[in-house]
Amino acid sequence: MSFDDEWANDAAHKEESARERELQAKRERWAELDRAELQGQGQAVKRAKRARRSERWRKTWPWLAFFGLAAVLMILARLLGY
Repeated sequence: MSFDDEWANDAAHKEESARERELQAKRERWAELDRAELQGQGQAVKRAKRARRSERWRKTWPWLAFFGLAAVLMILARLLGY
C-alpha cells in the first residue's frame, strides 16, 4: 500500500468518525429535547388537572353548603318539635 492510499484511507476514516460523532451528538440532543418536551407535557397535564379540579370545586361548594344547611335546619326543626 502506498503512502497516498494510506493517507486517503486515514482521511476517509477520520471523516467517517467525525460524521458518526456528529450523528451521535444529534441523537443525544434530540433525546434530550424529547425528554424536555415530555416533561413539559407532564407539567401541562398537571396544570389542566388542577384547573379542572378547582373548576369542579367552584361549581360544587354552593350545593354542598345548601344541602348542609338544609340538613342542619331539618335536624333543628325535629329537635325543637316543629
